[in-house]
Amino acid sequence: MDVRLKYCPQFKAYHKIKSFYEPFVMFTQNKNFRSNVCNTDLYGFRFNNNIKLENYATIFNQNDNSTNHKAALIGSSTSFGIGVTEDKKTIASLLSNKTKYDFYNLGGKGFSGLQEIIVFQSVINKMKNLKKIIIISGINDL
Repeated sequence: MDVRLKYCPQFKAYHKIKSFYEPFVMFTQNKNFRSNVCNTDLYGFRFNNNIKLENYATIFNQNDNSTNHKAALIGSSTSFGIGVTEDKKTIASLLSNKTKYDFYNLGGKGFSGLQEIIVFQSVINKMKNLKKIIIISGINDL
């Protein structure tokens, strides 16, 4: 047995997430990926919390009924939440639960700083009432 999977069984799900090339954005992770650990929308963005996924096609409508302000978390693997045991334990989800903001998780596996900006710019019009942007970036540019 792989030692990583012995101590971190959630990585079995992460190993199933593949990268796909997208025009202008470069690569992104699986769209509509489903597991008990990680769930993505039709763009490959990760959902927050443990919501009823069948009700939502995209992260941009996961908080439609909320009166909270909206915020975006931009970054690579850390922002995406690689290694966490479930969607509700990502940074974006924790921030959503601890603040008066609903965070969109725009992180992606292995994104570079430039790719993070391109992704944000490509979806900025999908985010209504955006008040804050948090960027966790840099490690993949080293």
